[in-house]
Amino acid sequence: MTNKLIVDYGSRYIRYNLPNSKEPLLLDNHSHQFEETMDLLLHPFTEAPSIMMTEPFCTPNHNRSVLNEMLFELYNIPRLSFGIDSLFSFDFNNNSKIDSGLVISSSFSSTHIIPVLNGTPMLLNARRLNWGLQDSIDYLTTQTRLKYPKINFSHHQAEKIMENFNKKNDNFYYSLDYFNDLKLIKENPMKYTFILQNPVKNTSINEISEKKRETGKLLQEMARERRIKKLEENKKELAALNKLLNLKLIDEYRFQNDLSKSGFKNENELLKIIKNMTEKIDLSTQKLFNPQAVEKKEEVVTKKYSALEIKELNEKREVLLEKIRVTKRLQLELKDKRSSASVKRMKSIALLSKDPNSNINENNSNAGMKRRRVTEKKKSKGEGGDDDFGLHDEDWAIYREIGNPDFEEEEEDYTLELEKIEAILKMEDVNFKPIIVDDRMVDSSNVVFKLAHSPNYDPESELTLNQMLFNIDRIRIPEIIFRPEIVGLDQMGLSELCQFILKNFEGDKKDLEKLTSNIFLTGSNFNYKYIEEKLIDSLKKNLHTDLNISVKTDMDFLNSGFRSMLNLSENENDAAFFTKEDYEEFGSSYFKESRFSNNYYQ
Repeated sequence: MTNKLIVDYGSRYIRYNLPNSKEPLLLDNHSHQFEETMDLLLHPFTEAPSIMMTEPFCTPNHNRSVLNEMLFELYNIPRLSFGIDSLFSFDFNNNSKIDSGLVISSSFSSTHIIPVLNGTPMLLNARRLNWGLQDSIDYLTTQTRLKYPKINFSHHQAEKIMENFNKKNDNFYYSLDYFNDLKLIKENPMKYTFILQNPVKNTSINEISEKKRETGKLLQEMARERRIKKLEENKKELAALNKLLNLKLIDEYRFQNDLSKSGFKNENELLKIIKNMTEKIDLSTQKLFNPQAVEKKEEVVTKKYSALEIKELNEKREVLLEKIRVTKRLQLELKDKRSSASVKRMKSIALLSKDPNSNINENNSNAGMKRRRVTEKKKSKGEGGDDDFGLHDEDWAIYREIGNPDFEEEEEDYTLELEKIEAILKMEDVNFKPIIVDDRMVDSSNVVFKLAHSPNYDPESELTLNQMLFNIDRIRIPEIIFRPEIVGLDQMGLSELCQFILKNFEGDKKDLEKLTSNIFLTGSNFNYKYIEEKLIDSLKKNLHTDLNISVKTDMDFLNSGFRSMLNLSENENDAAFFTKEDYEEFGSSYFKESRFSNNYYQ
């Protein structure tokens, strides 16, 4: 043991020993710094040791060739041996006495299933599933960031949750009835939830209030600028409409002609729109430049409200909440070019580009009237219709006018009215509960909201704003290895792969029994509760009912591979070392086969 280095070279961690030591040391694997890693591992040895090392299943000859060349030529080691970590773990857990079984390893990068019969790994019957702990961590990170976009959930946090190696802690677990458990979680989320609390900055109440005031002031300024801009546009539109109306005093015939071209049915329709536009401009002007007058008109008189009035206020509140949700939904849909709202909008644009007499929006915008007048002039000059649509700047005003109402302004009006009603209900209605409508149109009565927030969620509280709830994820992420379609992986699940492999041995029932009676699970991705029961249940549904199916997990999946190599290194036959002379004679990709290794192909 004095001059042997045991290296369990995992894709995430490296376990190795010091001279005269049988206890493994742990090192993070930085695969892009292999030379630095080997320098560190070999430094304690006074002379180059023999190395026994793990390698991945189905390692290509080229990769092994590069490694052999580096170890023999650069580090001048005398002997080298390779083996597959899961086969070493299988041997250690069976005390080298049981030589048959189905070895399933779900480690950091992938999952492999290798049948072992009478001490020989049947590598040609082995199968791989492209899912491991790393994929689970990535998936958890992505899902949590989507659910809580305002929380800085790091990849490292996901690692700490998924890599909790204490099996008594059931942060995640394998569901024995997946779809039924999904229903139970949706019905009572908190019963199946564990909460991760992000650190909250120790900020005083005054600092929080000041920050909110500053944010509110900034939003008010932005809203004011937007309203001023809209007011100017409305004034220009009103001026154009009044100009059209004044034309009646000068030339009745021309007025009627232009009225028809602008899309108005008659003079009354024009007068109605002018009246509505004037009232709208007056109200906007008052809100912008004389808000006190508006506040006095809308001031709530303090009084006691009857039960009927409270009921009416609650109903009005529900209507406003629905309007806010619809407004948010339409804003999101118009941003998505594939949504029905966007498709409908584009169809309207296409129709209007062909029909110059169409009424663009019900407001008869100035840009729309200008577009129609230009089209009529072209027709009168014999220049054709809309074949040259897009050549002029006014043509593109259609895109700004069609299906693009002032959602933000509408939402702001609804929100202000809602705040006034809720201010009354907070004082008068003992059963009043606030409903939060966030940027994704989710309210606190929605099942999605309940899965993401606790019942005491408060949008004003830094504590609850930094909470992350895990419920469905606890069973969905482990389930992926049985149902890869959850993440769009076009492969068989774990139980189907096992069944596929075992069917190759149905010709000899004794061999089949040897495999099913000793199914061995190893790897960090199996370190969750109920994996044994889950696999047995899924296999019994599709295999012979009289088969003895027994599943056991690795007793020490972190170190079992290393300890097996340590024991085997004392036996020259089991260790399967090959020398530098073998390397020079048989080539750089050569290695000595054993019952723990890959097959050697020239």
